[in-house]
Amino acid sequence: MSTFSRPRPSARAHSCFAYLLSLFFFGASALLLSSCMTAPAPKYTDLESSFAEQEPAATDFDGLLKVTGVSSFKDLNVEVMYSSNTQSTLEYLAKWKKSYLDFNYRASAEEVDPDILIDDLTAELVEQFGAVLLPGEGNVETQLTVLLDIEVKVGAMSGAITTVDIGEYYIEDSSGRLLFSTHDRGVGSIPYPADTIGFGDAKNMALAHICKRFAGLEWDEAAEMAAAENKAAQTKGEAVRDISNSVAEVAQAAANYEEVKQGQGAAASQGAAEAPVLSSSGHYGREYYQNQYDKQKQMALSMLKSFYHRTIYEDQLYGETGGKLGSRPNSTLDVSLLQAYRSSQSRMRAIRNAAKRDGYDIAPSGVETYNP
Repeated sequence: MSTFSRPRPSARAHSCFAYLLSLFFFGASALLLSSCMTAPAPKYTDLESSFAEQEPAATDFDGLLKVTGVSSFKDLNVEVMYSSNTQSTLEYLAKWKKSYLDFNYRASAEEVDPDILIDDLTAELVEQFGAVLLPGEGNVETQLTVLLDIEVKVGAMSGAITTVDIGEYYIEDSSGRLLFSTHDRGVGSIPYPADTIGFGDAKNMALAHICKRFAGLEWDEAAEMAAAENKAAQTKGEAVRDISNSVAEVAQAAANYEEVKQGQGAAASQGAAEAPVLSSSGHYGREYYQNQYDKQKQMALSMLKSFYHRTIYEDQLYGETGGKLGSRPNSTLDVSLLQAYRSSQSRMRAIRNAAKRDGYDIAPSGVETYNP
């Protein structure tokens, strides 16, 4: 049967525009799934069309029992086989897992682990049937083949929907005819920041449907979908608001940076115009030193706040990094912010030392001595 087989920027930002441009890419990485983490979506085939000419002998699991002539599914041994769609899905999830592990995000890697997906599905079948053999396992005689057809469609950004579709085709070994088929769908929404693809929730919902189907229970799929879409809409709204706030905060930090730079340039060019702040001994007065020190402190705090705002989101997206600069990908903005911050630190120390030479004691700030 052809539908299945047996497998297994520069170092420093120099202007407000540079900061905002860097922030745009940062914000997108928190809202969108990082391009270096996404895997190309599989191209699925329509498996149902392969069985279009076959009318299933049963319409539910009770009917399947009658058709097979047994009193309990425990009297049946089944062999699991994978459709070409399932193979593509398992390879797809393996790529997602590798991407998450590359960024040391182990919780998300475990969520998309294709082996765990198969284990979860197999566990459900083991609950119902006698022996359950995966492809290539054992020599136990089986009466049914369960053809698994799994498709995953991943949303593009925070607030989008990810779906997991699991089809099960029960085929009689002796005749090769289709006895019964099921199709169950699970949905999950991508959170913000997009540290997962919502696969875990979608998978668990689909598995819950399979469990209920075996038990003869009903569920409101439309209500579940509506609830998932409502959650997704709330997440997207939260993401947009938070990204907007981030843009505003770093824009202000960048503006502070530019203001300080311009102020320093103006002070250097004015020369004698600074005379009013000189003391009777011909030195700059305490007020001048304190004002310059405070400006540098304000800039340092703005840069530090922006740095931590960024790294918090990157740590959520890529996992713990031990606080080491450059351990995350695309850390150009990290370097830019820290270089601006440390430049302010140096100026603060220089201003304090100059003030001390003129007889003024400006107490050092914690921002001056702290190094993230």
